[in-house]
Amino acid sequence: SLGYQLDFPDSAAFLNYKVLISGSGTGSFNLGVDIPLTPDELAKRTFFGTYPAPSTGMHGILDASGQAYAIANVPPSLFTNWVIGRTFHFAAIAMSPSSPPQFSSAAVPLSVEP
Repeated sequence: SLGYQLDFPDSAAFLNYKVLISGSGTGSFNLGVDIPLTPDELAKRTFFGTYPAPSTGMHGILDASGQAYAIANVPPSLFTNWVIGRTFHFAAIAMSPSSPPQFSSAAVPLSVEP
């Protein structure tokens, strides 16, 4: 399991959040705020809530302090030749419902080693 502690400013309290993943690296695209990920197909799928592994809390509502905890449960079967040796980048965004993102985290890399 991989855990991610999300800590946005207090002004983000009770906003919706999503953890996005890019398999193509960091870059920047703007959806109301600059998001430090390359907008590849994986980033698009995770924006719409489709994750490559079972997960808990990869999207939801931030608490009164603008915090949340996300867990990706990565089964061994996911570690195929396509994944091993690659680096994935994760970033979280926070927004009001039906609005563009108002906050973005920094990108956090995850390298999958053999």
